[in-house]
Amino acid sequence: MLNKLEIGELFNEGVTKYKEGIVFDIDDNGCNLIIRFNSPSNNEVKAIKQGSLKCGYYTEKEAIFMLFKFDGIEWMDAPYSVELSKKLTKIHEINDGQGLALNIYLIDADTGILKAMRLIGLPTAFSRKIKVIVERQRSMPFENYYQTINAVYMKYPTKKLVDYADVICNV
Repeated sequence: MLNKLEIGELFNEGVTKYKEGIVFDIDDNGCNLIIRFNSPSNNEVKAIKQGSLKCGYYTEKEAIFMLFKFDGIEWMDAPYSVELSKKLTKIHEINDGQGLALNIYLIDADTGILKAMRLIGLPTAFSRKIKVIVERQRSMPFENYYQTINAVYMKYPTKKLVDYADVICNV
């Protein structure tokens, strides 16, 4: 990512096309949710920029599936592994009344243009649960991660991941 992000500008310098989808990552500054929609509608931009948000996660073996729901947009999921978080050294202790930061970016996948960004503080209890599952995942072997993801996607659509979620919360 660029150091300076601006709505209406390229998200990454020189990148004008992305595959549609979402990516979740954690770094030392918090969580990042990158949403790439082909030609996002005004309603999608507004929902992501200021609408209500539900989030949660489903775990299976060494895989974590982060779950997100914005007003008027279907549930979305993003597989996550701490092994792929190159800029994460440690999730710090989460004190009462504090939570992880969630940076949300909506990119037009057709153009590479940043359409919306938002910063949300995740609830304390949810943040602590993320810290626990990430620390547990760190102790698991990584070699079957992609097999687990594929097996889960063969069994469950996103809505079932939501139905079987370990945790869902309103943010």
